[in-house]
Amino acid sequence: MSQQLITHPPLHLKSSFTFLSQLIRQDPGARGFAPTAPVDDFSQATVSLFSARKILVLTGFCVIDAMAGETDGLTGALVMASSLSSLNKSVGIVTDKYSASLLRAGLQAGFPQIAAEIVIHVIPTQQSEADEALEKLFTTYHPDYVIAIERPGKASDGHSYSMRGEPLNHVIPQFDSLFEICRRQACSTLAIGDGGNELGMGRLNTYIHQHVPLGDKIACVTPADYLIPTGVSNWAAYGLAAALSLITGNMLCPSAETEIITLKAMVAAGAVDGCTKKQTVTVDGLSLESYMTPIRQIIDFVSHHQAELNGKELFHD
Repeated sequence: MSQQLITHPPLHLKSSFTFLSQLIRQDPGARGFAPTAPVDDFSQATVSLFSARKILVLTGFCVIDAMAGETDGLTGALVMASSLSSLNKSVGIVTDKYSASLLRAGLQAGFPQIAAEIVIHVIPTQQSEADEALEKLFTTYHPDYVIAIERPGKASDGHSYSMRGEPLNHVIPQFDSLFEICRRQACSTLAIGDGGNELGMGRLNTYIHQHVPLGDKIACVTPADYLIPTGVSNWAAYGLAAALSLITGNMLCPSAETEIITLKAMVAAGAVDGCTKKQTVTVDGLSLESYMTPIRQIIDFVSHHQAELNGKELFHD
């Protein structure tokens, strides 16, 4: 497939993109964030991502009681890395010490075909060192696109918080300074989150204050160019991979079996459920079956288009 520069969602895929966007905005945890959020850049984010060349994916949400990364966001980061690598894009992952080993375990177990090419950049915990490392990474890597998926963001008081209002930035490095660099350097940013406290959710600040419990305390103030509210952050990664599949004519979504293998490997390495804080093969308090249902629906949706997708590119002006 010869990659084209596209500036708008293909008209013949508009209804498909709308379906995928609605699918990932289900709210099984009743957080009150995703279903009615007044901003949803899913279609435009897909188009902009298709045109990107060098991408950094920021992820990792430390659960304080366990001092380990949670399961949400991590498999999604690997899904993004896999789908974008399949499009011959350069992809790096950026995280902290609490999620680095979990990502490596998931990468080796679920995505061995890209394990050698995906670099996981581990940012130091001390904030001044973190800011210096992030600036150096931007300068040396020269990304034209940065994605934050389920990564804590800075609230109005300068701290980062969990959904419970627990302060986090005394143990984790904040990555907001990288988004600030992107804004100055005309590098596109995309934020994926399911609660409003994640990096990049700043455009929804007022909405989060009004609709999310503890929203006035936890809401991230750092904005992103593109924002995707979702019921579970990993789901949005599958939605984007599916949308890119429809544009390119190639199946870019990993299989449901790959997701389960990856999740199990991460949990075995120490990942915990972000809601229950337990080291179980679950995500955001959902049973594995409930969590996997939208992922299977997304994969099936793309598969049902396989006759059209096989061997031909669906994009045209």
